[in-house]
Amino acid sequence: MTEVEKHIRSRTPQWAATITGLGVNEIVEFARLCGSTKKSFIRAGFGFTCTRNGTSAMHVVSCLPAMTGAWVEKGGGAYFLTYDRGFWGIDTQLLHGLDVLDTSVRILDQSRIGAVLVGEPDALAGGPPVEAMLIQNANSATVAPNTSKVLRGLGRDDLFLTVQEQFMTPTARFADILLPATMFVEHDDFYYGFGHTHLTYGPKLVEPRGQARPNSFVVRELGRRLGSTHRSFSMTDAKLLTMPCAAAASRRWPRWPRSAGSTERSPSSAHTSPTASLSPTASSTSSRIGRESGRPTPACPP
Repeated sequence: MTEVEKHIRSRTPQWAATITGLGVNEIVEFARLCGSTKKSFIRAGFGFTCTRNGTSAMHVVSCLPAMTGAWVEKGGGAYFLTYDRGFWGIDTQLLHGLDVLDTSVRILDQSRIGAVLVGEPDALAGGPPVEAMLIQNANSATVAPNTSKVLRGLGRDDLFLTVQEQFMTPTARFADILLPATMFVEHDDFYYGFGHTHLTYGPKLVEPRGQARPNSFVVRELGRRLGSTHRSFSMTDAKLLTMPCAAAASRRWPRWPRSAGSTERSPSSAHTSPTASLSPTASSTSSRIGRESGRPTPACPP
């Protein structure tokens, strides 16, 4: 046997029962049910990955359909979330500023923000300590791994921290400067599905309260004041939201067979007939592009 096989065989139902709170019979029954059901399907969520061994847990669960053979069956397998820009054929070159990307600038691992902020050399990729930071769309003090390091890093006296938020989150309490962020009804944006394959357009419905601004407004203004002349800074969010639609709309989506007399739309028709123009996620749009008033003009016919 290989080392992997030996390891798996050593993890018996009796071993699992002592750490899961389930009975041995329950574990065996569930294992046999999954193993004997050809079209078994696992819908994985976020919760069980938010632990010290979350990555390993997700890896193991995603391997189960391969071990049982369920992945070859239509309707079988496993699924986490739909977050693949390539699936839609969306071009984010301009939205993400990839046309002027400086590859000499280091990119640090957000999942290791604790190690980054406490100055661990490998997490800093050989560069100097992080002394200033802008946090948007994240509550790192609560959700990032290794909470003790994260809190210690966020609490550094020599870290200048700006947080843009809608609420006074644990992360926002560490901020030197706290900026109010708009709610989703206060700015134009597009959203990926976290469980379906549709793209959803969320138009601005009301004016922002007080001094709240979209994340993109802050990024745009920082860029301008730091001397950037990127062309996206002079464009409205509405304009930028429609631009990636051309590539996505022209894509040849696979046609699913329809049974005789069926009046239901196939998944492919749902993709090729959006109610508005296709665009990237809220986070990629809001945090990287400029925002001005306006509405996206649907570039894809309904």
